[in-house]
Amino acid sequence: MSVGVGFNKTTSKLAVEEAKSTASHIFIIEHDQHLADLLLATVTEDLWNIGIARARRLENVGIITAYHLRTAPVGVVRAALGVIGTRIQAELHGIVAMPLMAVRPPPKQLGSQRAFGQPLRTLKDLQQPVIAYTARLAEKLRAAHMVCKTIGISLATNPFQKQMPQYHRSTTVKLEMPTDDTFVLVAASLWGLQHIWQEGYDYHRAGVLLSELTGADIEQGSLFAPSWASQSRRALWATIDRINRRYGADIIRLAASGINRDWTSKSENRSPYYLTRWPEIPHVLVQ
Repeated sequence: MSVGVGFNKTTSKLAVEEAKSTASHIFIIEHDQHLADLLLATVTEDLWNIGIARARRLENVGIITAYHLRTAPVGVVRAALGVIGTRIQAELHGIVAMPLMAVRPPPKQLGSQRAFGQPLRTLKDLQQPVIAYTARLAEKLRAAHMVCKTIGISLATNPFQKQMPQYHRSTTVKLEMPTDDTFVLVAASLWGLQHIWQEGYDYHRAGVLLSELTGADIEQGSLFAPSWASQSRRALWATIDRINRRYGADIIRLAASGINRDWTSKSENRSPYYLTRWPEIPHVLVQ
């Protein structure tokens, strides 16, 4: 492990890269001249948030090293990279232009779109994955203490199977009131699925997208819609979520989402979960 200390995000990333080549694996940028010497030995492509494409744009205006970027006119940097370029330039002067976020901002959307392990044709078969995706998103929604007003459903065939009939369609469903209730969201997603499904296609993937998210504590009632936020329903989902977090995902799940779930994505070639599953930790024999 390497440790680098700088004045901000950009210079700290530089310090980490420099630490990898030291015997102690620790590198601290102590003063401005120390930083300037490091920038002279660093090409712009190696800077955090630059990359190859942006480095080529800088090279076209004569900016090769990180020190060139630091000393270039602000107008030249802005013309080449826009606002993000001026922020990087400011950080190369030791200014904090991209502060750390102490609190993660709430999500604007929650979505799930996956390919099936085998083609699905009938509406009944497609309902299982759509229900499973929706239920999982509803759980994430409650974990974020948010509710949603709109749910989107999409269906698609395999675009790489050119010899097969192709079909792709999506729809959105507006809810009467924002909710995090799995039953309500599943009913809406099934309604949307029924309206976009067409017979005669081998469907390869489906997607569910929750949008127009707001805080769960902000609830506007309606005279024409029932209230889904009953205390008993909230207590039910809170208990189910707690059990699933403790004993594993989908320990308790909707029966309509399938028991065997033959439609799940194939994962024979996935990398082992070295850090999250005890049975998959590599074993080393020392003799």
